[in-house]
Amino acid sequence: MMSLDPGQEKDIESVKDLLESYENSFWTCSISKLGYSGTAIISRIKPISVTYGLGISDHDSEGCLVTAEFDSFYLLSGYVPNSGDGLKRLSYRVTQWDPSLSSYMKHSLTELFP
Repeated sequence: MMSLDPGQEKDIESVKDLLESYENSFWTCSISKLGYSGTAIISRIKPISVTYGLGISDHDSEGCLVTAEFDSFYLLSGYVPNSGDGLKRLSYRVTQWDPSLSSYMKHSLTELFP
């Protein structure tokens, strides 16, 4: 099992071609800024289910999260948005992203995968 964070990958097609050659590969990338962020999971074991994102469009457009459910655990592959030059996105990070991810891990996973 491997979790990848291509992050600043500029050649999305190369990454897509590589991942699609694996039977159990699941990936997402930013739809708001091509090449900005992305995450992937490659596994020899087929997961029970896979979900993408947190279910919040403002966060999910950045392609930041893939969650795979296995028999005895959940694997999250995530790209945590940084604060940017001059900390321009610090407020977004600490008041929106961090609490949303925390809530997803505490509550949503329990509801999705009892």
